[in-house]
Amino acid sequence: AALAYLVFGWLLIQVADVVFEQLLLPDWTGRFVTYLVIAGFPVVLLLSWFLEYRDGQAVLHTGTEISRPRQRLTRTYLSVVGSLAVASVAVFVYDRYVGLPQPEASPPAVPVAEQGPVEVDPNSIAVLKFLNVDGSEQTEIFASGFAEELINRLALLPGTAVSSRGDAWSLGPNPASSDIRRRLRVAFYVEG
Repeated sequence: AALAYLVFGWLLIQVADVVFEQLLLPDWTGRFVTYLVIAGFPVVLLLSWFLEYRDGQAVLHTGTEISRPRQRLTRTYLSVVGSLAVASVAVFVYDRYVGLPQPEASPPAVPVAEQGPVEVDPNSIAVLKFLNVDGSEQTEIFASGFAEELINRLALLPGTAVSSRGDAWSLGPNPASSDIRRRLRVAFYVEG
């Protein structure tokens, strides 16, 4: 039943999308059909669990002999499911015509390029990745170790802010000086 409902619901949404556009209906009518299909899915799922189709009519699923308390419990489930369906439709209609309270809108985000100048600490420095001039593996290890040690020593100086190694080393090759200072928010940088 669930699979059949999903196929039928998808088909209904597709037909509504095409037909509603042709009939020049408001935009919200297509969304309304989609919401109804979504809201109806759990109802159909629960009803298919409790009801069975026998002799051309839907009857309450009896399975085997059901005692009176269990039959009362089944009717209670049907009452709860029906109440939830009615409540969900009522909330949807209320939201559509009256409106539920909306959270306050946050101010629009300003792109980084349009923001004002960033405050830079005058005692800030970044150590960029040192270049491996001859391309050997040993020189690469030495250059990386030297840059790491320089970062560690600069971080020990009181009143000095050192940019993180990950940020400084993430810059591409040969970045412009102004780009380095803007992205890392430092007054000075060391490269080699």
